[in-house]
Amino acid sequence: MIMGASITTQDAVVVNLVGELKVKDEQGNIREVKIGDLIHAGEQLIFSPNVKFNLEYEDGSSTTQANLMQDTLNQDTTLSNATSQGQQNDAAPETDTPVALDPEIAALQAQILAGDDPTQGLPETAAGAGTGGNEGGSDFVSVGRAGDETLADAGWDTTGFPLTSDTTVEEVIIPELQPTPTVSSATFSLFEANLAQGSSPSALLTSFANSIQTAADAGISSLTINGINIISGGQFAGPIVINTPNGVLTITGFDSASGQFTYDYAFNSAADHSAGDQLQFLFNIELIDNQGAVATGTITVNIIDDQPTGLADSNAVTEDAATVATGNLLVNDTLGADSAQVTAVTNSQGTSINLGDTNSIQGQFGVLTLFADGSYSYQLNNGSNSVQSLALGEQITETFNYLLTDSDGDAVLVPLTITITGTNDLPILTIDGLGGVIEDASNPNLTDSGALSFTDVDVNNTHSVTEVYNNDISWSGGDLTNVLSAGQIQSLIDGFSVDSDSWDYSILNSDVQFLALGETITLSFEV
Repeated sequence: MIMGASITTQDAVVVNLVGELKVKDEQGNIREVKIGDLIHAGEQLIFSPNVKFNLEYEDGSSTTQANLMQDTLNQDTTLSNATSQGQQNDAAPETDTPVALDPEIAALQAQILAGDDPTQGLPETAAGAGTGGNEGGSDFVSVGRAGDETLADAGWDTTGFPLTSDTTVEEVIIPELQPTPTVSSATFSLFEANLAQGSSPSALLTSFANSIQTAADAGISSLTINGINIISGGQFAGPIVINTPNGVLTITGFDSASGQFTYDYAFNSAADHSAGDQLQFLFNIELIDNQGAVATGTITVNIIDDQPTGLADSNAVTEDAATVATGNLLVNDTLGADSAQVTAVTNSQGTSINLGDTNSIQGQFGVLTLFADGSYSYQLNNGSNSVQSLALGEQITETFNYLLTDSDGDAVLVPLTITITGTNDLPILTIDGLGGVIEDASNPNLTDSGALSFTDVDVNNTHSVTEVYNNDISWSGGDLTNVLSAGQIQSLIDGFSVDSDSWDYSILNSDVQFLALGETITLSFEV
C-alpha cells in the first residue's frame, strides 16, 4: 500500500478524520492522532491513501490529505523534470539502465531502511550555481519505502539518482461530510392532584403524548433512550416500554422519512416529594449517525406534588344536657394523593400531643380524644364552675388545632372549635318560712316579717324576688265570704310583700276582729 507523508510547517489541529493518521516528531517518536489533536510544526504526517482528513493551521488556513499529497507529487515532478533535462544534455542513455548511485544517496536510503529520519543528520543546504550538464538543482527528495515516506531536503548534487520513466499517482477522494445530526428535547409537567386519590382527580390529565424530532443526513446507526435501543440497524425496535417508579414511558412509533418518533407518558402513582415539591424524571436520548457523529436530547417529566388542605371544623355541647360531641375531622378536608392523616393536636393553652403516643388531650372545659383517621369525641367537664356559671343561652368556646400530615411530610394546621352553651341554673333560696299576727292587739296594724337570702351559680344572671299568692286562704271557723267582704279578703292577701332580703306582712286589726278565741285565718305564698 502506498503511504503518504508530509512535514507540517506550522501548528495544525485535526478537525476531521476518517481512517488512521500518525505523526512522527523530530526525535522519531510516532503517535496516532484523533479529531481535535494538535500537530506541531515540523512533525511528519504518516497516512495511507484511503485516509481522509482536514487540518486547520494556526493562521486560520486549512488543508486536506489530498492537498498534502499533491504538494508532495509536485515536488517529486519538479525533481524528475530537472533530472530528465540533465540527461538530455548528455548522450541518450539506454532506457531503464540504472545509473550508479552517489554514495550519499545510498547512505540516505540505508538510513531510511533502518527506520531513521535522514533529515536529522543532514548538513545545512549548500548554495551554489548550477553548471549544466548532468548536474541537478538542490531540492527535496521523496524516497518511497514500505513504511513512512520522508521528504528530505539534502541540498546536494543528485546526479545519477535512478528514476523510473513513469510516475503513478493514486487518486484520493475526500468524502463529502454530512451535517451534524440533531435531536430535539421536550419538557412537560404532570400533577399528583390529578391522580384518582389526588385532590383534583382527572384521568385525562395523568398522561401526556408528544414527539421528538431527529435529523441525521448520514443515516441513523443507533438511537437509544436511557440506554435502551429504539432504532438499531436503521430499524425501529418498538413499541418500547420504559418503566419508571411512578409511571410508564412508551415509544409508540418512528417515521423514518421525517425523523420523528412519538411517545406517551402515563403517570400512575404518587411520587416521593420529601426532597421538594417538584420531582424530575429524565429520559436521555442519544443518536449516533453512520459517520459516528453523536447528538443528544432529553425528555424531562416534572411531577408536581399534591398537598393536603383542611377546612375548619366545629361542634357543640350544652351545659347540663348534651355534654358529649362526636364527629370526624377529615370529612371536609382534602387529604391529597399522599394520603394525609391526623398526626398531632394542640389545645388552647399550647400543649401538644403526637397521636400514637396518646390519643387524648385535656382542654380548658373538657377532654378531646381523636384518632389518625379523623374520628374524635369531646367530653364536657359539666361540673366545672366555668360551665355551671353560664347563664341561659350564654356561650363559651375552646379551640383545638390538629395537624394534618401526608407521607411526603407536607402538613397543614386545622382548627376544631367546640362551643359550650349554658342553661339556667335555679338560684337557691333561704327564707324564714313561717309567720303570723294576733288580732285584738293594741296596735291597729298587725305586722310580722322574716329574713330571706339566695345564691345562684349563674353569676351573670339578673335576679328579682317576687311573691305569688297560692289562692289558698281559709278560715278555721267557716267561710270567710260570710263574714268579710271581697275587699276585706283581698286586703288580707295584699298584706304580704317581699324584697331582696326579707318578707313582710301587715293587715288592719279591724279586719280580723270577728275571730273568736283560737280561730285562725291561713294563707301562703311562693317566693
